[in-house]
Amino acid sequence: MQQQAERCAERRQLWSVSERQSAKYFQHLVEISPDPLFTINGDGKIVDTNSAAVIMTGLSSAALAGSIFADLFTHPVEAHDRCQQVLRQGFLNDSPMEIRHASGRTHDVLCSARVVRDETGKPLSVLVIAHDVTEKNRVEKDFIEYQKRADFALEKTHAGAWELNLTDHTSHRSLEHDRIFGYTELQPSWTYEKFLQHVLLDDRAEVDQKFIEAVKQNRQWNLQCRIRRIDGEIRWIWAVGEQQNSLNGEGQRMVGIVQDITEQKQAEMAIREAELRYRTVAELTSDWEYWLLPDGTLRYVSPS
Repeated sequence: MQQQAERCAERRQLWSVSERQSAKYFQHLVEISPDPLFTINGDGKIVDTNSAAVIMTGLSSAALAGSIFADLFTHPVEAHDRCQQVLRQGFLNDSPMEIRHASGRTHDVLCSARVVRDETGKPLSVLVIAHDVTEKNRVEKDFIEYQKRADFALEKTHAGAWELNLTDHTSHRSLEHDRIFGYTELQPSWTYEKFLQHVLLDDRAEVDQKFIEAVKQNRQWNLQCRIRRIDGEIRWIWAVGEQQNSLNGEGQRMVGIVQDITEQKQAEMAIREAELRYRTVAELTSDWEYWLLPDGTLRYVSPS
């Protein structure tokens, strides 16, 4: 009996040492975490925090201890409701919230939480992790604003943006791109081959050859051609694209714009036709005719 008691005492001692080591290891993990961690009791008060929480809130560990966790947020009532939700369902995943720093500035965070229970299943505390996404949200917002300005500029110049995958020839486009080809809505999919189907047969071979050469030589793709829109109307377009290469120098995609230049082409044709008519009249008259450009360059002299 005495030996058995000694063995039990020895095992309890080993377990005690193991528990202390585990607790120390856990505390070390908590402290080095880049994300703020909060331990909250059943009353919603903060029991423990890490250094990241001190930095995010601007409050010392002593000031945080015993304070109401929900009061750290810009919307305390909503934060309190989320805490109650955690107690009811046992967890919370990536809930967007906003923590206020002592200076007044705010941090966008995604809060995740888990209920810590004892051996009987009784809740002991709630562990909350607040992942800071302030910079990520700022970059996304700036990108959206930039995209809006770019889309506005493209729309006002009647130009469409496109991005072509040079491996499978799939493409991402703006709505204005598809409108140029006669579609009222953005099409579910678009490929280089679908673009070629819109190009008039007389222009198709030259357009395709220019594309092949541009990809092979890693240079700009610049072209003017005629297309047949989905409604059957024939229009002139101008397209230009630049390759974006991988780290090994291989072309991965091509990005560019496309613009309807039908009116420009019609104006150029009208000028050429007017010039031809005037040249014909000048050659039939006995008077001496000459044309000077604004810079003084002699453009035409009649035979007479």
